[in-house]
Amino acid sequence: MTIKIEQAYFAARERLATLDWETTAIRLGVAATNQALEIPFFGQPHRIGLKGCYDGEGRSTTMAVGLVLYRYILDFPDVLPPTDQRVSFRETEGSGPLVTSFANNTHKILAGHFAHIPDELCNAAQKLAGNIHRQMDGYDLLITFDALPGAPLYLQYNAADEDFPAYAGLLFHRSTELNLGLQVLFILGTYLTGRLIQTDKS
Repeated sequence: MTIKIEQAYFAARERLATLDWETTAIRLGVAATNQALEIPFFGQPHRIGLKGCYDGEGRSTTMAVGLVLYRYILDFPDVLPPTDQRVSFRETEGSGPLVTSFANNTHKILAGHFAHIPDELCNAAQKLAGNIHRQMDGYDLLITFDALPGAPLYLQYNAADEDFPAYAGLLFHRSTELNLGLQVLFILGTYLTGRLIQTDKS
């Protein structure tokens, strides 16, 4: 997938040459300055422009994150489907060959790492601007993350007990699937997983 990400990254970057930055800023409801947009990504400010994508400390993002940000400013609409539409990675079109890989790199890692420590999951999530709901939709925790404005990501979690192993599952807003596609969903899920583990260890 690394090669495909690199190709998609540069293809998306080339499309920026014709982007109307002011109109795009209005469409997304974000700030625009000097052919660049200021957009929060999991609660952290990021700057996206012709020269690349940078986090709040001025560091270049990875190509994977840069691809997500480019695709967002190029393809995300200003009119979204109803907010209650959530889909799993498995339910997205074309996901079949990647379902196991996605689960291994997200759900299994999160369930294993946070199996008996829901409070630590909450602490890590809050540092990524996660909104925590307890005992909701049949889960111990339902955590909502604003991956990007208008593109939330949901984490369902049950702690392990004497009868059942821990469970973690990610859901995406239908608008993210429809407008940004499978590759972006995969990146968002694995990115969030890595950040939660990293934040918990820091």
